[in-house]
Amino acid sequence: MDQKTPPNRQVRSLPVTFYSMGVSLGLLLFLLQGCSRSVSPELFEDTTIEDRRTITQGETTREYLIRVPGSYNNQSEPRALIINMHGYGGDAMSYRAYVGEKTDLHLLADQREFIVAYPDAFIRKGGGEPYWQPGDNGEMDIALNDVYFIDRVLNDIKANYSIDERRVFAFGFSNGGMMAYSLGCNSGDIFAAVGGMATTMIPEECNVSHTPSIIAFHGTDDTVLPYNGNAVWQAVPDVMRFWVDHNGLSRQDMEITEFNNNTIQLEQYYGEQSTVSLYTFEGGEHVWFTELINGMSPSEVLWEFLENIRL
Repeated sequence: MDQKTPPNRQVRSLPVTFYSMGVSLGLLLFLLQGCSRSVSPELFEDTTIEDRRTITQGETTREYLIRVPGSYNNQSEPRALIINMHGYGGDAMSYRAYVGEKTDLHLLADQREFIVAYPDAFIRKGGGEPYWQPGDNGEMDIALNDVYFIDRVLNDIKANYSIDERRVFAFGFSNGGMMAYSLGCNSGDIFAAVGGMATTMIPEECNVSHTPSIIAFHGTDDTVLPYNGNAVWQAVPDVMRFWVDHNGLSRQDMEITEFNNNTIQLEQYYGEQSTVSLYTFEGGEHVWFTELINGMSPSEVLWEFLENIRL
């Protein structure tokens, strides 16, 4: 798929704070250094060669891991797919080990029969930590454009596995969630829903015809990406309001539900074509949440949200 923006594409922009300050995206993402380690400290998983796939273009080779349910075979009915992206400075293997195994996402994938892919972010020229760079710059180069790279990952998965193309989702932690939102902006005709855990959105222009459903989880005591934002990062409620407006939903139709003695709040906006949901954890920090919500883990809540969504 050619990700270049047509000259007449209609777009909508999230209000900008830091671009006017002249702060580079690379510097902003540098501020996230180490946040992925708070999620996957020293956790590793043996990965067979069948789990690891590569995407090569010219001299650049990038990787992703794929996890299929135990019942899957080449004759299986098309399965839903979650592309799940790690945070700044992280890697797919450690992230998969924690999020997949420690939060029971893989157990859930076996039970509900969906596929999860874990792409690796890229170390940019000059070295440093791997990170996701949101935004489609039009370059059809996997080293220069992460939107294009994810498109190539998705094409590779579809060529080798039975995927229900109406049920493809993007999700991520921290910087990975920023990338998921960017995919919703630029490829919302491919991703039926996007969202993130402990994340925010980098301001960019979004295709107005792309209206994916949104799910987010965030803590009020997150000091890496503050819930109420700061001079650098967008406030989480502002990001949700952007998607509500972008998707043509009504702010007046918001439903609020309290869980766990009012320590977790769900704000949800419903529409004919999409839903926007935000789970706020009172006192929650910059982590992948494991606290039960109405008796379900956040991973279960995530899948319950995604399960019936279709393009």
